[in-house]
Amino acid sequence: MAASLLQLQHYERLIRELAAQNRFARFVVNTYAPALLSTLLLPIIPNDGRLVHLSSAAQAHVDVDAIEGKRRLNDMKAYAQSELALTMWSQDFAVHHPDGPMSVAVNPGDLLATKMVREGFGTAGNDLQRC
Repeated sequence: MAASLLQLQHYERLIRELAAQNRFARFVVNTYAPALLSTLLLPIIPNDGRLVHLSSAAQAHVDVDAIEGKRRLNDMKAYAQSELALTMWSQDFAVHHPDGPMSVAVNPGDLLATKMVREGFGTAGNDLQRC
């Protein structure tokens, strides 16, 4: 377990460095972090276990130049690209682990009342307590 904590600290630094190197923080947090955490936890997840990643219907083609830090994205574009990337990663994980654990990305189906939803979709969104 101590080795796993050291790995997490190492990868936490890596994620911070990616964000600092002009990698968009929203993309790093929404895509790299869940993929990394799932990979690190894989040794203790049983084959009949499940990896469930929360994705979104708001998805857009991934801009490789943005991932490489060559182009900056606004919040909505980074979010939409990160959601597609996480969905793709989840599917790829499933292909490479046919005996389990199961890996899926799901859309919770609600737009919450956040600044990003107001600005990106032009709607107030739903109160979390009503979802």
